[in-house]
Amino acid sequence: MPASTEAALVALLNEHPSLGNAKARELLGLDEAAYESLKAEMLAKGLIALGRGRGGSLKLAEQPPKANAHTKADKTKSQKPKAEEPKPKGRKPKATTEEPIEKQLWKTADKLRKN
Repeated sequence: MPASTEAALVALLNEHPSLGNAKARELLGLDEAAYESLKAEMLAKGLIALGRGRGGSLKLAEQPPKANAHTKADKTKSQKPKAEEPKPKGRKPKATTEEPIEKQLWKTADKLRKN
């Protein structure tokens, strides 16, 4: 396929995050065989990826992040360890008694109702 057709498809995908096969074929003005050939070639090169959709769709392939001199591992080594966050202060649960839970619940309900 000509490079201009590939460039046109990439330009379309830059405009539309995901583009259906039928619409892409229509915008490029290609017949089905030529479009499928172009799609297969660009998939093999890793320029595009298959998207979701009933009739199938295309999207630009994710580009791997560029490698920097400082990798993530280097960054984690240079960072100070985070101090543990203090636990929220609240009521501490009372020690359990010998009373059954139902009786404890009724007593608590009576306290809330101020009985």
